[in-house]
Amino acid sequence: MSLDSRDRRALIEKAMELQKTLSEMTYRAEEVRLQNAALGEENDLLKEYIESFITRLGEGAHLGRASATLCSPPSTTTELTFSRPPRPRGN
Repeated sequence: MSLDSRDRRALIEKAMELQKTLSEMTYRAEEVRLQNAALGEENDLLKEYIESFITRLGEGAHLGRASATLCSPPSTTTELTFSRPPRPRGN
């Protein structure tokens, strides 16, 4: 039993549509993965800052007051950047 040309054409169009959807979903998954990695780096930086702040606060406790230097940001900063693969184009 063979498919007539209309059925064959409809199947090809459906396959192409599904392929495009898969490509878009793959791109989005990679985009989310990169955003997650950037947020993880930011969280690590904030964790280090908070730990440093708490340590300095503990060291300053014997002075009876908090030092103005406690509010300074960490000496190193990280610029968060990520690259994205090119967005798939419609076929």
